[in-house]
Amino acid sequence: MMPGRITGPMPERIIEYLGACGRFLHYKMGEKAGRRRIFTILSKAKELPQRELQDILGICSGSLSEILAKMEADGFLEKAKSKTDGRQLNLRLTEAGKKEAVEQEKDYQRRVRRMVACLSREEQESLLKMLTALAECWWDLDQNREEQGAIVSGDSGNGKRSSE
Repeated sequence: MMPGRITGPMPERIIEYLGACGRFLHYKMGEKAGRRRIFTILSKAKELPQRELQDILGICSGSLSEILAKMEADGFLEKAKSKTDGRQLNLRLTEAGKKEAVEQEKDYQRRVRRMVACLSREEQESLLKMLTALAECWWDLDQNREEQGAIVSGDSGNGKRSSE
């Protein structure tokens, strides 16, 4: 949806705009985001067991295995036996992977700066405060969803949606 075309009550417009921003971030910044995060994590950690990387990323093992196989085929990643447990394989970046990690991080930072360049420093600070407040509120709602079920899921507690 084009900016400026969202109408309705203010709370609904806010949520619609947040959704539009979320879709933009997912589809325009999300390509290869899993790879970028893996590059970032492995460049900092140097070497990690696959399970630990999976826990950090919060994705299922099948999805991670698919990404890792592509990164390995591209020459960015290698598996090495753990120095502490010879049965365990650790993941680490190759020299090409380390160079790619640097390039990906530069590209990501450049894109992020461009995405917020339309806002002044003060506006960015204000937006960050508001988004932090929303994230904290939504986290609390999610943590207390049994008491707040109608707010989070639309379930009024009687098996019917609150809009029914």
